[in-house]
Amino acid sequence: MGKRCELAELKQQMDLVKSTFVDKGIPVIIGEYGATKDNKEPESVRRYITSVCEAALSRGGICPVMWDVTDLHYDRKTYKMKDTELHTNLLAMKEKYVNKEPAPSKLMGDANKDGTVNVADLIMVQQFLLGNTELTDWEAADVIEDSIIDIYDMILLRKMLIVNH
Repeated sequence: MGKRCELAELKQQMDLVKSTFVDKGIPVIIGEYGATKDNKEPESVRRYITSVCEAALSRGGICPVMWDVTDLHYDRKTYKMKDTELHTNLLAMKEKYVNKEPAPSKLMGDANKDGTVNVADLIMVQQFLLGNTELTDWEAADVIEDSIIDIYDMILLRKMLIVNH
């Protein structure tokens, strides 16, 4: 079987995993995949490990976990990759396919929109409920997210402050 046939087979199998599980809301972990270095060129080992990683990550919902208990690729004593080129390849796959969390458009509880959630926000919500002030960030003050600013938002905001301090 040639390299192209092997890569096509890998992609076909990952497509099957995606359609059978991921597309139905079932996340998948591809665990314990790897390659020994015996009688193999280092580049072919790297290509195999990176190809499995890319085939999994590019489909979304599939998490590849390289397995290396023999310290061929990863040093368990120093917690570092031995093969820096493989490490670079795997990090490139992460950068290419792993979604990063978008920055929140609002900080829940930050009623005065100063970038932090603190007692000043609690006081602002309290003063709003008493009719003494306007809210700087109405959506952030709606901590319960029910489109109503009321005592429940103030209670949850108070609880957030207590738990975080």
